[in-house]
Amino acid sequence: MHVPYSFNIFAAVSTSLVNLTAGVYGRWPDARSIRGATDWAWRFESGDWRLFHIAPGASNGLALEVQASWRLPDTSLIGFAIGPDGQFAGAYFGQGASWFDYRGSGVFTWVNTGAGSINNARRVVWFPSVDYRDWLYPHAKPERGVFTVVVRTVLFDGYAGASEPISVQARLLTAEQKLPAQVIGSGTNNVKFSLPYIVRSLEADVVRPVTPWLDFDQAFTPGSYFVSPPSVSGPFPPWTPFSFSVYVANNGASGQRFDVSALFWADLPSLPVVFRSGNSYTRYTSWYPFEDWTSVVK
Repeated sequence: MHVPYSFNIFAAVSTSLVNLTAGVYGRWPDARSIRGATDWAWRFESGDWRLFHIAPGASNGLALEVQASWRLPDTSLIGFAIGPDGQFAGAYFGQGASWFDYRGSGVFTWVNTGAGSINNARRVVWFPSVDYRDWLYPHAKPERGVFTVVVRTVLFDGYAGASEPISVQARLLTAEQKLPAQVIGSGTNNVKFSLPYIVRSLEADVVRPVTPWLDFDQAFTPGSYFVSPPSVSGPFPPWTPFSFSVYVANNGASGQRFDVSALFWADLPSLPVVFRSGNSYTRYTSWYPFEDWTSVVK
């Protein structure tokens, strides 16, 4: 008896880009021959999907950088990232999912991540968080599990008439310093990191996630929190070091706890999100979130 089985192999990613596509896995199937559940129809999930499994190669990862690229000008891909616990690796566009515009009935707007002044760079870029928390649920910190990168077609050029090569790459963006997993009582800790792109400005914020919805301590434990500086303005060259101080305090009763998420919104002009309608390109945004979090215990 022969028992078929399948298994997934993950790639450990470090600070250099790792190619996740190889052989036939780096091509879509022949669009003239594939029909069925993934045909272009009315559902959001209609299309061809690819899953790639990666794990951070260091414990000080701030975010993963994922790039998915294609060959033909009218193709368009979007991407998602799922953390080891099954949640999106961030609740925001540019983080747990690449930017996209779903118009309903299975229809998407053509989108890509430009390259500086180039509108049609035939790629999408996004930055899944290693330690995600806002609008999501607590998980291990630091997160050392396996992440799943999901890349899917939303538009297929079809000019070549058959399969189209794609490329998916990933790397780890590390931080010099991150928030501790837990703060007892109160304290100030620094978040220090740099990014491999020009940064026009950075906006920093600390928020108290509303999830879990029925967690009384998370919702009602008295406390305070703030970040300094709240913003910095550039432009700054690639790899400029940034440092932010995050203060948290738990003013509740002994044993009570709540989580605080620190969000850093970076304006990256080299990575504009570009939508297209006909032959007209619209630069929608160049803001991307980076996140860290801590649990504050009395």
